Amino acid sequence: ISADGRNVAFDSSASNLVAGDTNLSTDVFVHDRLTGVTQQVSVDSAGGQADRSCCTGDGYWITTTHGAVYHYGDARWLGSARDEVLGKPIVAMAATPTGRGYWLVTGGGRVFAFGDADHLGNATTLFTPPRIVDMVASPSGAGYALLDASGSVFAFGDAFQPGITRDVVRPATAIGVTDSGR
Repeated sequence: ISADGRNVAFDSSASNLVAGDTNLSTDVFVHDRLTGVTQQVSVDSAGGQADRSCCTGDGYWITTTHGAVYHYGDARWLGSARDEVLGKPIVAMAATPTGRGYWLVTGGGRVFAFGDADHLGNATTLFTPPRIVDMVASPSGAGYALLDASGSVFAFGDAFQPGITRDVVRPATAIGVTDSGR
């Protein structure tokens, strides 16, 4: 919703919102509440129907330790944790494979999910408070893993759980995943 409340942006797979919407895809629209006119804004550079509602791969997000999220290129802003009581700073962000969602995680293991990212759990209920330093999405996007500075990995959803990786030089600082997620 625009600051003055006049324009409302939304996505929809309905084909009857504007004339000529025949691409059978989810599209992005802006509705002008003053004039009552709805326009399709997910169009290509020639003004034709776009194949996707967002995300050509030409965008990215940046997050701050306070939970603000900034979007660049064609990455859409999907929310932030800026107004949340975090307890510990945001230390990592991971995007879903679709590019239509992301997770943020605090150093204390609290996870925030936006867009098509599902919240699958936190690492905040441990006997020893975690020192989360990174996170990674599973290849399917149906899970994520959190890395503790000690080398412990906490997996949620379909993310692979290797357990404590005792041969890691401490402190551990980053985690990655193979195409298979194993």
